[in-house]
Amino acid sequence: MHSGTRTLVALLLLLATASCRRAEQGTFVTAPFNDATRLARIDARWQVTPTGLHFQIRVENRLADRLFVRLAQPSFRDADGNRLGGSDVARECVLPPHSSGLVLDGDVPLSAADANRVAWFDVERFGVPLSDRGRGIYREFLLQQRVRSPTEIDAELTGYAAAPPCG
Repeated sequence: MHSGTRTLVALLLLLATASCRRAEQGTFVTAPFNDATRLARIDARWQVTPTGLHFQIRVENRLADRLFVRLAQPSFRDADGNRLGGSDVARECVLPPHSSGLVLDGDVPLSAADANRVAWFDVERFGVPLSDRGRGIYREFLLQQRVRSPTEIDAELTGYAAAPPCG
């Protein structure tokens, strides 16, 4: 291959990989009653735009059951963990078994310098397995905390099961 062609190919590959970034660290939705139980993987991709970042956050349900998911307030950080910007966007939805879906999609206004420094993301996350067993464990967990009545807990679980599907 001619050296000019190699340079052009290398430049095109560099531009293609720089235009869309993906978080490489593992971010997971864990069970509210056991942080060691990973229910779903969260994957974020972002692209630098003239006004900051455009982001998409997907969730992959690892369960053989439906999963209620709530994501809120994604933030974007540099390699040292400093917060560069974030969004107030939030969404609740249900994922079918062993599936993934787009949960959050939005824009974060950032300077060009900050947008190019984004290395990873964080997001508030919550999930509840919607199987009879998963709802039962979560219900017992809440009852043990004695913060709400059984009627309030049952209404909460009914609301989770009725959430719209993730996109």
